[in-house]
Amino acid sequence: MKVYSYSEARQKFAKVLDLARTEEVVIRKRSGELFSLAYKKPSSFPFDVKGVQTRATTKDILEAVEASRSGESPVVMIGKRLSNRPLTPSVATVQDKS
Repeated sequence: MKVYSYSEARQKFAKVLDLARTEEVVIRKRSGELFSLAYKKPSSFPFDVKGVQTRATTKDILEAVEASRSGESPVVMIGKRLSNRPLTPSVATVQDKS
């Protein structure tokens, strides 16, 4: 535990915050009051995306990526049923014209 005066903590604020990631930091005011500074991990990140339930396999996804890279629309490719199982409501369907 590291103890800083209010003035010292203010002058070295970035260092105090870095230290608080690994240990407790206490700031003491002139009046004698003590304040504890503790690091709190964020509960989520801005780019966290909730998962989606699907029956798509890795093979289905790789085939769709390959189709999109070859110029064929992935939606049309999905409509051709990449595997022998039925399409789920979460997957876009396009009527197979072949």
